[in-house]
Amino acid sequence: MVKGSHHTKESKAKIGKNPKCGFQKGNTVNSINYVGKKFGKLTITDQYRSGSKTMALCLCDCGQYKSIIAHRVSGGYTKSCGCLRAERPTNYWTGKNHSKETRAKMSNSQKGHFVSKETAAKISAANTGRTHSEEAKLNMSMAQKERFENNPELRIERSKILKAWHKNNDNPMKGKTHTEEARAKISASMIGENNINYVPRIEKPCAICGKPVEILSTHAAEDAACSDTCRNTLTYTKFLGENNPNWRGGSCEDPYCDIWFDKEYKSDIKDRDGKCMNPKCKHITDVLHIHHIDYDKMNCHPWNLITLCNSCHSLANFNRENHTLYYQDLMTEFYNYEYEQQLSLLEAVNQ
Repeated sequence: MVKGSHHTKESKAKIGKNPKCGFQKGNTVNSINYVGKKFGKLTITDQYRSGSKTMALCLCDCGQYKSIIAHRVSGGYTKSCGCLRAERPTNYWTGKNHSKETRAKMSNSQKGHFVSKETAAKISAANTGRTHSEEAKLNMSMAQKERFENNPELRIERSKILKAWHKNNDNPMKGKTHTEEARAKISASMIGENNINYVPRIEKPCAICGKPVEILSTHAAEDAACSDTCRNTLTYTKFLGENNPNWRGGSCEDPYCDIWFDKEYKSDIKDRDGKCMNPKCKHITDVLHIHHIDYDKMNCHPWNLITLCNSCHSLANFNRENHTLYYQDLMTEFYNYEYEQQLSLLEAVNQ
């Protein structure tokens, strides 16, 4: 410990008689003596007290003197008078990144933190009239784009934070509109490859005529079509025969009963019902069809035929067992048909 030490005449002359330097006559240094020791580029030539702090008068290798808090010099926090910063190249941090642990700490420390309106106003006033160079703008844009493209979870998290902030604060753009120039810039920044949702296109031959056509790369595994005609043909071939979800083993080729080709007979069925008999019909179309309730085309008895619109007739191709029971119940309700009795009579006739 150094007791009763004061500035030498030499140190007084170097720091001057300015009271702002912190030197007060009679102050002593009640700390470890670092005089004569070197830390980085700084050599401590003297120590003194400034209020509650122990200061060190340091001589830098560049020849400059500077008063610095002693523990910052001895702890390695300050390594020069400031000349190291000037000597550091402008691209010192190029290619260097924080570790994942450091980035996580920095991110967690800033979560939910927003500057006050007063601070934001000060920052805005300080930056008024200042602009980034075109090179700096491009670098910042590419860095942000790469950051969010490679980390979709970060994009979602940032969106939630901004939504929460805007919910409790007025939108800074409220009541304001972009200038035509700003709109043009925003539009240009979202066109083509600049758009974060951009998907490249590839060329592929049409599956029908072979003509080359451009499609999205995400659809590379699918068949391409160059026109509506080819697209309709492609769709038709995709759902033809066994590829159709309504395929019933070729039942459409089963023959109808002879009376089915009697237009007058079918007209009588439509006149009997008068409309689509499905109470749940949404009346999408007025085109009426005659439906075989049990899906047997040879069974053309009046109690097995019901009038349905085009839409309801198409829906009847699904869940056939349920539709059979449903329409039999309707026929019983409207015309008092007893299906168990009718089926037994039909079986007797067939035998």
